[in-house]
Amino acid sequence: MDQKDLESLLATLRQAQDSNPGAPAHPDQPAQLHHSGEGAPSQHQLNSLLTTLSALPDAGTHSHSQSPVPPAPAHPLNSRTKDLSQLTFQEAVPRVNALAMDPHFLEQVEQLWDEQRTFELRQKDERNRYERELRQSGVSPVIKSQRLREWDRRLLVRWAQLQGEQQEKLRALGVPTFQQTTDPTLLKRQERVIDVLVGFLEDRAEDGE
Repeated sequence: MDQKDLESLLATLRQAQDSNPGAPAHPDQPAQLHHSGEGAPSQHQLNSLLTTLSALPDAGTHSHSQSPVPPAPAHPLNSRTKDLSQLTFQEAVPRVNALAMDPHFLEQVEQLWDEQRTFELRQKDERNRYERELRQSGVSPVIKSQRLREWDRRLLVRWAQLQGEQQEKLRALGVPTFQQTTDPTLLKRQERVIDVLVGFLEDRAEDGE
């Protein structure tokens, strides 16, 4: 029954209450609006209906004695819907522990670590080679230092790109606190979570020996 039907029923009930209690209901009134075919509703039935109406939106327009019903409080986000990137470190640790029980998850994390180590070694080799080339070219120490600083700045750009990719991959794996960010506070939190993951990877390596 929608609000319009209830309003119509309420008007009929009030009319019936003001008339002879034993009089039959209006013949045009739909049959389902009556408890039975015994005539007008009793005062008890009217009160029951008013109670029902008071729980509906805008019920205050039908009964001055009823105060507006406050909206139901929103349900807090549960573990499935809460944004994992916003968890504190204390909230993140139990989730990381649960994730680490999955060998496939640890394999994916270990692959990220291997990619990072490969990147770091490659960048180190490239810088050493570039430095040797500068030294062999006979450029002045000032020029050599300047060009190495330029190389290092380009490395920082590449490193930031790798970091963002890793953050996104870890977020996709369901690792809490992870999202693409450069915020120092959030990065520190992510580093603490990484320390926990590294511990599991070290245990995994020891078990494999």
